[in-house]
Amino acid sequence: MKNQHLQFHRSFIAMNQKTESLIKRKIQCKFTVFTFIMLALFGIPVVTIGYMVISNTVYRLQGQLFSKELNQVHYLITQEHQILQDAGVSGLSAYVEQAQQELLLQLQRLQSDSHSEQLWIINAQKTLLLHPIYPKYHHYDMPYIKTMLAEKSGTIRYVQDNVDYYAVFQWVPEWEWLIVFSIDQKTLFAERTFYLEMVLMSGGLVLIFVLGFSYFLTSGIARKIQIILSYLKEIEHGNLQLSPLPSSSDEIGLIQSGINNMLDKVSSANQLLLDEITHRQHIEQELRESEAYWHLLFQESLGGLVLNRFSDGAFVDANPAYLRLIGYTKEELLTRRLSFLDITPPAYFQAELAQIKKLQETGRYGPYEKVYLHKLGYSVPVRLSGLILERMGERFIWSNVEDITEQKRSEIALREARDNAEQAKFAAETANRAKSTFLANMSHELRTPLNGILGYTQILRRDASLNEKQREGIAIIERSGEYLLTLINDILDLFKVEAGRIELYQTTFNFLHFIEEITELFKMRASQKNIAFIYEPLTALPTGLYADEKRLRQIIINLLSNAVKFTEYGGVSLKIGLVESLPFCDGETVLIRFQIEDTGIGIDDEEIQKIFLPFQQIGEISHKSEGTGLGLSITKNLVELMNGELHVKSALNKGSCFWFILPLKTASYLVKPKENENTPVIRGYAGERRRILIVDDKLENRSVLVNLLQPLGFDLAEADNGITGLEQAMRFVPDLILTDLVMPAMDGFELTRHIRQSPKLQHIAIIAISASVFDYHQNESQAAGCNAFIGKPVHFEELLDLIQAQLNVPWIYDTGIMESNKSSEMSAPHSLADLPLLGPNPQQAQQLYDLVLMGDIAGIIHAGEFLVKQQPELRLFSEKLQELAKQFAEEQLTELLQNYLPK
Repeated sequence: MKNQHLQFHRSFIAMNQKTESLIKRKIQCKFTVFTFIMLALFGIPVVTIGYMVISNTVYRLQGQLFSKELNQVHYLITQEHQILQDAGVSGLSAYVEQAQQELLLQLQRLQSDSHSEQLWIINAQKTLLLHPIYPKYHHYDMPYIKTMLAEKSGTIRYVQDNVDYYAVFQWVPEWEWLIVFSIDQKTLFAERTFYLEMVLMSGGLVLIFVLGFSYFLTSGIARKIQIILSYLKEIEHGNLQLSPLPSSSDEIGLIQSGINNMLDKVSSANQLLLDEITHRQHIEQELRESEAYWHLLFQESLGGLVLNRFSDGAFVDANPAYLRLIGYTKEELLTRRLSFLDITPPAYFQAELAQIKKLQETGRYGPYEKVYLHKLGYSVPVRLSGLILERMGERFIWSNVEDITEQKRSEIALREARDNAEQAKFAAETANRAKSTFLANMSHELRTPLNGILGYTQILRRDASLNEKQREGIAIIERSGEYLLTLINDILDLFKVEAGRIELYQTTFNFLHFIEEITELFKMRASQKNIAFIYEPLTALPTGLYADEKRLRQIIINLLSNAVKFTEYGGVSLKIGLVESLPFCDGETVLIRFQIEDTGIGIDDEEIQKIFLPFQQIGEISHKSEGTGLGLSITKNLVELMNGELHVKSALNKGSCFWFILPLKTASYLVKPKENENTPVIRGYAGERRRILIVDDKLENRSVLVNLLQPLGFDLAEADNGITGLEQAMRFVPDLILTDLVMPAMDGFELTRHIRQSPKLQHIAIIAISASVFDYHQNESQAAGCNAFIGKPVHFEELLDLIQAQLNVPWIYDTGIMESNKSSEMSAPHSLADLPLLGPNPQQAQQLYDLVLMGDIAGIIHAGEFLVKQQPELRLFSEKLQELAKQFAEEQLTELLQNYLPK
């Protein structure tokens, strides 16, 4: 670098010595020629230029003066217009004209103060509004006026009355006025000769000064030019690593600075070029790496990727995954000139065309599903999607192809599984319907003979000629029938719970009295087995609850009954308490825990889960002989129906503990008094004789009803199916029809509909009597037109209540003729037998009443015996209670206990 700089310095000195004298001579020669020319031509150019300069200067100065005055006038007009706008009257001509006239008067006064300048205003219709010579509103149509109106603003020279004028004009758009300031050129150039002489003198002095000064500067300028030329020569040969030229404050210095700046920019541009080249090389390297990366992805992708030409669908490229999918090699695809349509079944051509149309409209297609034809001939299901690519002016289709063979197999398997599930569901529903049908038929078939058995026991019990042994036999028959009826009801209850057909009927009841009644009942039962019974309230309990009292009672009694039954030593305890002992308000839902513990035989761990299964009895043979094995199963389902869960913990030969938690709503409890009824035995009815038609396909059922109703004085007719029943009704015209629902030929539903459609018979009351216990049969009977419904086996008192309600007959009792329950006044007792017996207190009566509701005949008999032991004065009541219990006379038991229940 140093040698290069020395070499440049030597060459610069040599060049300087050779060219210095030549450059000086050239400059001096040029200066001499220039001086001669200037002296020779001094007069003409100076005068001419001076004249022109002075003229232009005068024009320019006068134009600036006029422009300033024009701007002032324009400002006055704009200000007046703005005032009108602010006042909101710029659109009213009267106000505008007044403002214009005032302004013109003001401008006219300004015009009178000037003797050389002329101010005049003309509107767009070429009508003079202000002029120093012509009158106002003079139509002034001159060629130069048209020019000014066209150009809107500027300067113009014109001739008027043989006088040359110079004018400056400006357009005012607010009022469409053209403002003109003019002056005649004679006045304008009055002092031009004076100015010209001054220019000539000044020009001569300046010229002499310039010539002398130029000669003085010639040598310095020449030297600087020599350096600049040498510097430029080095740059021309590509040497950009030069030191900056020394700069000065004169014009040559500016040139030197410009050359230095140029060299800097050239160097910077050269560096930028080098950087750009390096950057491009880096980008090219990244592109090569990216291309290799995407090529690797293309080749190794598990999904099929393919490129087809858009014009004919021919294959251009495909990755190995796609080639494996269709079975062809890349060479086969390219050499055979195959297209995607060649491996597509004809059935998919329309779908392909639709996707191609979508591709043309949106630039993309899919995803959609189709099949490919494999090279070996089988079909391959695929899902495709893609887009259009353009390369070198040609369009291609880039597609992503997914093999969905396994998905299709899964869909087929899922469809088959769904079909199997539907078939299984159908089979289950069919089985469930068959189960329902079976239970309905079983109930009907079992209740039908029970109707005859229990019906005749009621008839025979009414016979006063029977001796005690015969009555005991009838009572045994009735108890056996009632037990069978209890078994049937348990099975149907279980089915209703499992099928979700059982519903809760919530009422408000006194929870404390409810618990007290149950505890008193089981204290009595426990004492009969010489075991202890303990009730332990764990927390304060709400007085009233809003819940299904019947089902809650059934749950607790079932669990306590099992505990007492399986406990021979020790005792049974009932514990009740709130889960969270917090203050509670009416209407608030609280969690109450019920726990029953016993010291009985216990349950083996392997047997615990079986105890909740229907018909399962765990324990010794002596205990299995009691019950049906349905109690715990029904209890568990009832607890779950009430949003709880039944738990059990037990140890063999140590005892068991059952507990459950129920969400129950608290409520204010209001005691409702119960009616005191003491209805004697009905022996007949008063008034005209009534006709009753009995329709039933079973002779024994008709026989029971005939033997119950005929002694009361009713005229009866019978029919064994709906068809004969309809014929009998037309001939007999009964007051009441008692009809079974399930009969051959014509059932009770159809019979009822025919009767309701007959003008002659539609007034007849109809009571449906059916062995079915399903609610929908009762609902269907009411929908068909029945007035009432009663289930089999028929209880005589319940049937007579329905007959009395439908026919409004006054019953005749064994004590004489008296009104039924609707009578407002009760007859006085006619014998000692009618007088109320000395009975239990209300709490004891409630316990006995609960036993009657549960149908626990043995419990009632034991309770009667327990009452005599505790209170001998209740002997007559106890004997009456036990006698009715042995007869299974639930209605009479209910009537007996009504007199002693809490009011």
